[in-house]
Amino acid sequence: MARDLANILRINKLTPIPGKDKIVVATVENWEVIVQKDQFEEGDLCVYIEYDTLLPITPTFEFLRKSCYSPKYDRFRIRNMKMAGVFSQGIVFPLSILPPEAVPGSVYKEGLVVADLLDIKKYDPEEPKVDIPKSKNKVHNFLMKNKLYRKSYMKLIGIGDKGYPSTIKESDETNIQKVFNRLKSNYPNMLYYKTEKLEGQAATFCLKYKKGLLGKLFKFREYNIYSHHIKMKKGEGSNWDKVSKKYFIEDNLRKLKKNYTLQGEICGPGIQKYLWVR
Repeated sequence: MARDLANILRINKLTPIPGKDKIVVATVENWEVIVQKDQFEEGDLCVYIEYDTLLPITPTFEFLRKSCYSPKYDRFRIRNMKMAGVFSQGIVFPLSILPPEAVPGSVYKEGLVVADLLDIKKYDPEEPKVDIPKSKNKVHNFLMKNKLYRKSYMKLIGIGDKGYPSTIKESDETNIQKVFNRLKSNYPNMLYYKTEKLEGQAATFCLKYKKGLLGKLFKFREYNIYSHHIKMKKGEGSNWDKVSKKYFIEDNLRKLKKNYTLQGEICGPGIQKYLWVR
């Protein structure tokens, strides 16, 4: 299930912050977000925007420029940040930021996904470009400049827009904080285990038959490395490449003599800060 990024949700609780008289903690679903005091009442509907999102440059969000502007994306980046000793997991706005003409009758209901309405995008630090397959056919190379043709062609040969195989599902799970209230309501007698999610870099290591009849006929297998949704170059010294070599992943997969895909998370100090560890 993909992340929604921005939803209309209800403020369940407002909690004072010791020593602070201008801000409070709003609990939205199971998220805790710092808001201005007296801006909301318990039970109010609001627009909740997750952290690790990119907001457009508009007058509504202009107040975020000093603390959140990212020149790289030319947008405002919302982070999971700590303020006044409290973690603020996203940002909350009143419903008035939504365009009144977007929904018939201007009725915004709880649970409605509004990321597209507000042009909110997911923050993704992975920026390597995909090597577009070259050809001796000049007409084909010319048509590859067209986005629709390029997307169709790469899908045909089994490569996604950013080099990630279309046959392998990308990992993008819903955070349990967004659905836990519903789980407890629907399954009150279930036993739940609390675990810690480590923030790292998604990694996929894939060994499969080479494209074409000869690959399948003679069982020639190629080994590729992918981040969350981008093909990484082998031997370039990225974290993915280093982990692959450190644990002999390619050698171990080849010993199995079958097509396998291994997925996991690369975690460690500074992993989220730097894509390449020098």
